[in-house]
Amino acid sequence: MEQELLTRADVLGLLTELIEEEVSQEEFDKGELEIKKFLQSLDPTSEDAELDLLIIDLLDSLEDKRSALEREQQDKIWAVNLVEKEKVIEDLRKLIQDEENIGKAFNAFNELRDRWDATGEVSQEQYSRVQTEYSRLRETFFYNISIYKELEDHDKKVNLRLKKELVEKAKAISDEKNIQTADASIKEIIKAWDIVGGTFPKEWELVREEFWNASRAVLDRVNAYYQEQRARLAENLEKKKQLVQQVSDIADKERNKRKEWNDATEKLIQIQADWKAIGFSLENETVWKSFREACDGFFSAKQDYFDKARAFNDNRKKQKLILVEKASHFKDRDDWKPASAEIIALQKEWKEVGATSQKEENRLWSLFRGHCDIFFNSRNAFFKDRDVSEKENLTLKEVVIEELKAFKPGEDKHQDIEMLRSFSEKWNNIGHVPFKVKDKVFKIYHELIDGFYSTMKVNGQERQKERYQGKIESMKDNPRAIGREKDHLRSEIRKLLDDIRQFENNLGFINTRNGDNPLLKEVQRKIQNNKDKVQELKNLLKIATD
Repeated sequence: MEQELLTRADVLGLLTELIEEEVSQEEFDKGELEIKKFLQSLDPTSEDAELDLLIIDLLDSLEDKRSALEREQQDKIWAVNLVEKEKVIEDLRKLIQDEENIGKAFNAFNELRDRWDATGEVSQEQYSRVQTEYSRLRETFFYNISIYKELEDHDKKVNLRLKKELVEKAKAISDEKNIQTADASIKEIIKAWDIVGGTFPKEWELVREEFWNASRAVLDRVNAYYQEQRARLAENLEKKKQLVQQVSDIADKERNKRKEWNDATEKLIQIQADWKAIGFSLENETVWKSFREACDGFFSAKQDYFDKARAFNDNRKKQKLILVEKASHFKDRDDWKPASAEIIALQKEWKEVGATSQKEENRLWSLFRGHCDIFFNSRNAFFKDRDVSEKENLTLKEVVIEELKAFKPGEDKHQDIEMLRSFSEKWNNIGHVPFKVKDKVFKIYHELIDGFYSTMKVNGQERQKERYQGKIESMKDNPRAIGREKDHLRSEIRKLLDDIRQFENNLGFINTRNGDNPLLKEVQRKIQNNKDKVQELKNLLKIATD
């Protein structure tokens, strides 16, 4: 147990370190792996469940830290990629301005292009700027490189064809009726336009103008749509706020008549229909929550009013039905004293509830009284039969007492103990005697038995066993009493076992384990005493169970 506590403390410390301190991604991953291993071994029944809950509560913060580290790592990658792309742009700019050897310049350009392509993505905020500048410099380079003219012309022809295809795609989007589809498509086409390289200067201005004219037509339509949507949503929001206020005004008004509540309900239902007709709005979830709460407040107040109006008779009827149900369970009860007290209490509660309507009152009282009569008739019959039986048992036990008085121990101790046990068995098998003499005869019997055991010097444990056997035998006609006795013994055993575990844990805190340590001796003594008590109680539990 001590090692497990230390492990939880280490895990809690590791969680705190990973969440609050600066750690590398490698350190974070390693720590998180250790924590996951620990979580897989958690025992939900552990005495440290409260500490486990604290650890689990910190896992959300750990996940937030992981997300932050991943964002930080992504930002670093984008930053590195941005530096590399800007280096390529700068080198390309220098190449265009300074290089005179055409062949060498072309090879250098290929290297720069490979570096550019090999470099990863940058952040969205930087993408347009570096891509535009790179594309512009790339086109300038091709314009300046007259050598390899045929290759350049071929690339320009391909690029011109690709750009014209993009122009046609941009024009085709103008027929797209779905604004969301048109918005996403034109953005993809513009991104593809930026990637396509340069073309012939004499064609460039024309194709560029044609492309952007087509693109702007789509973008203008998209922007106009969203502006219109925002305006409509804002207007809907105002309409909904007005309806929320109308419902609040209705809910806040006091009403004391059924007709007033019904009239108000019709108005509110019409307002709910008006709400549905408005449609979506800005702050839709927030304003809907306010509207729903206002409506719920009205209907809750209405429900309270009508409940109170029906409560007088209905509440009494419900209470008496509950009492009838409770009384119905007494027909099988044989714990006469507590059951009698309970059913008398039910009868008193019946009077305190008060009458319902006459028809219901007669019907319910007939049911209730019938259940009570069954119980009391059974109880009276039982005690009538028991009186005769207990008087007979008293006579039999008085015979046993006389036999004990006449008993003379001999020289064979073992044989004498067996005789005493036979007396005990005969006594325990007789059964109950009248209550008013029970303690008297029981005292006489045990004084005789204890006197013989003392004379024969029988140990206390054996005498306790014999006395407890008599106690259990006295309960044999009352299974509930025996059940309570066994539950009591088990509870005491659990308490002693818990104390033993605590004492054994305490031994771990005692550094000196030699025989002269008084604290060590005291703890060991307590452990042994508790173990002896546990064994004694287990022996008694075996008697009660058998």
